[in-house]
Amino acid sequence: MILTTLKKLYQRLIEIALTEDEERVAKGLAIGIFIGTIPVVGVHTVSAILVASILGYNRIAAAVGTYIPTNPWTTVPLFILEYYVGRFILRMLGIRLTSQTLKFSLRNPEEFLKIGKNIYIPMLIGGIFLAFIFSILGYYLFKVFLKKTKEGKNKFLNSQKIFSCIQNPQIPKSK
Repeated sequence: MILTTLKKLYQRLIEIALTEDEERVAKGLAIGIFIGTIPVVGVHTVSAILVASILGYNRIAAAVGTYIPTNPWTTVPLFILEYYVGRFILRMLGIRLTSQTLKFSLRNPEEFLKIGKNIYIPMLIGGIFLAFIFSILGYYLFKVFLKKTKEGKNKFLNSQKIFSCIQNPQIPKSK
């Protein structure tokens, strides 16, 4: 079911890109990927649509772009990667955070909130860093893929024209 939904969204994105300005669509997708990578759970799609609207990029592409980095299969691995990348960047800057184990008890949720900054700050730093990389890659990969799709579509249409001419030859009428 999720794969079917993602496939439909992707097909819709290609349809839009084939009919609209591909640059606006590619930039909208990049905005969506960027915002989707940052760990601000719950506001990815709305934020991406808002930013795309302000910048004049395609809003549907931005919404679809948020689901590329954060979908049911990639969210947890992405957050883990963001955390470790963020910790690495902070260490490179000379900032040390205390290592703590995640102990969460329903009787004492304050403990979890105390260690929250030691988890969220590295995730945010790592997320922003990875967002730049993923959105730039997504932009260029989509442009390449779109070019190939257009070439393939043109080849297909041309082959259909040739096939229809062979199947239904039109003989010019002589005067």
